[in-house]
Amino acid sequence: LKDLQQKAKSEHDESEIKKFADYDALLKKFNDDEAARKKQFDKDLAQFKKDEASREVKHNDAIASKDKNRKDWLLKLKNSDKKIILESFELMFPLNLISDISRERFNNSQELDDIECGYVYTNDEVKMLIRCPESFEFLPKEWIRLTPSGKDTTTYVISDTEKRRVLRDFVASTGLAYIRAIFESVQVSKAQVEISILGDDPLTGNPKDIVLLKMNADRETFSNMNLDKVEPSKAIKNFKNTKFKPPKVDDREVIFDSEVESSIDIENLEWCDGKNDKLDMDSSTIDAIVSSMDMLAEKRMSKYERSIKR
Repeated sequence: LKDLQQKAKSEHDESEIKKFADYDALLKKFNDDEAARKKQFDKDLAQFKKDEASREVKHNDAIASKDKNRKDWLLKLKNSDKKIILESFELMFPLNLISDISRERFNNSQELDDIECGYVYTNDEVKMLIRCPESFEFLPKEWIRLTPSGKDTTTYVISDTEKRRVLRDFVASTGLAYIRAIFESVQVSKAQVEISILGDDPLTGNPKDIVLLKMNADRETFSNMNLDKVEPSKAIKNFKNTKFKPPKVDDREVIFDSEVESSIDIENLEWCDGKNDKLDMDSSTIDAIVSSMDMLAEKRMSKYERSIKR
């Protein structure tokens, strides 16, 4: 019995020793694996930080390069570089006169995107034709106004008289907005702007621009105008030889009846399509320039421009 007890104890001790040895081996392997994983992690982390630092440098260089390109472009525009001026027209025109919020209130708002803009640029003058949608049917039949108490709103049918007034101010305001854009972006002393729609020539039946507004603006007169206080349809008379034949409205139908002759050579116009595909610059530089121009335009927006943006 003692021998059996001794044998069992010996086997137990050997088993325990083997268990501890196996445990120590597993623990050593685990520690070795963890050390290897930590070493690889530290290596990967160092490489990641290095790559991130490199990406940050490239990103900052790209921003600096883009900003330099933007500043160089704006400086050339200020110095009346002809190539840059033509690029600025491609970026600016046609002007966006209606905000996205207001656009929801208009019928056929797609027509507002169909405004075309063509120009001829010489050393001291810009001639620009703004061709509006043919139908002018973007105004709704009903509008909203405050009740006498001022606590609620009500809808009402827009009369022919009010519609005629709105269209008159729209045409005049559009003309003044383009005059301002020209004088504030290009160092010219004269700007000729015509607002028209494309109709039919009663003599030939061929397409012909029906001129609604024709202005020959000069910088000196424009500079003396306080645009925050003017009435657009009256302010355009500051310029000599202004001809204004706004649309008529009869039984809700918009009628164009103008005998004002265009003096802009349509064949020589350079048209702005708003796609910026004629610009010799990368998209990031274009975005930076457009953002700068948008912020400047918003900052300089006058009362009458805000009124037509609403």
